Amino acid sequence: MNCPQCGMPLADDDLFCQECGAPRPASAPASIPQAKAQAATQPDSLPATQPIPYPVPLPSNDSSPVPTPVMNGTAERTASVNHRTTASTVIITVLIAAIVLVALGIAGFVAWGTGVFDNHQDASASATTTKTSRTDSNTSKRSRTDSKKQSDKSTTKESTDAKDSATNQSDNATGNSSNNASATMSTYANAFFGYSVDYPSNIIEGPESDSSDGCTIYDPNSSVVITVWGAWNDVVAHSTPQSELESMRANAPMSPSYESVAGQSVYLSYQDGDTIHYIRELVTDDKILAVEITYSTSDRAAGDALTSTVPPTLHSVDGANGR
Repeated sequence: MNCPQCGMPLADDDLFCQECGAPRPASAPASIPQAKAQAATQPDSLPATQPIPYPVPLPSNDSSPVPTPVMNGTAERTASVNHRTTASTVIITVLIAAIVLVALGIAGFVAWGTGVFDNHQDASASATTTKTSRTDSNTSKRSRTDSKKQSDKSTTKESTDAKDSATNQSDNATGNSSNNASATMSTYANAFFGYSVDYPSNIIEGPESDSSDGCTIYDPNSSVVITVWGAWNDVVAHSTPQSELESMRANAPMSPSYESVAGQSVYLSYQDGDTIHYIRELVTDDKILAVEITYSTSDRAAGDALTSTVPPTLHSVDGANGR
């Protein structure tokens, strides 16, 4: 007998087709012995004109239940494996999706936290920079204030020292005239411009300048230096004592602490750093004669004494051979 579903041969004891699982037709023999008996009584061959009998399928209105196909062991195992594979694939896919979502969430949280931290860091750095800038500005202001105070103190001290020097010079000129008159003095005479000046014999007179306008006299035991020179007034300048004082004031590197005009004499004193300058010029119609004494504040005793003895001796003499 062949399977009415797929046409494959059916064994006598098969209740279902081993190929497609279709049930054996109901008209089949009820038992194996009966089928064998019927086969024995039938002739070996059928007439050529007689069709091969096939089992007639049950009528559609047959109410008898159709047996449920039962799969053999191999098909059942294959279906079970396929089911488990499908379930595993679904589970793995769900797990991968969950891991991706968790990773994205963590990455987003980290990025958000990093942005907040960076913003906080930027704000802190900005605040620190602003604070540092303010501190530097305040330090710079304090430095400038301290520098100004120091400069003011230095200027005040220099002005005070120069004023004290001028006062001492005036006191020496008025109160120590007897001592000055009795001191041993030497005289420098300039024949080119026709003038002379006296100085203490214990200091050294240097050589006359190349232009023959004067010389430098210095004390080897202190910082005291006396410089004398002359110039023609009736050639270019035509200065008066007052205009010469204004020119001396303009050329001084520091504000004068003492200045005066007395007849043809012009006096000016100032302090530049730790060096005191004392100048007397004699302005006549034809020439300008000058003596300048410079000395350090550490040698004020020696320098102040000379300002009262040397400048007053500067005077013009007749017979200048520079004409």
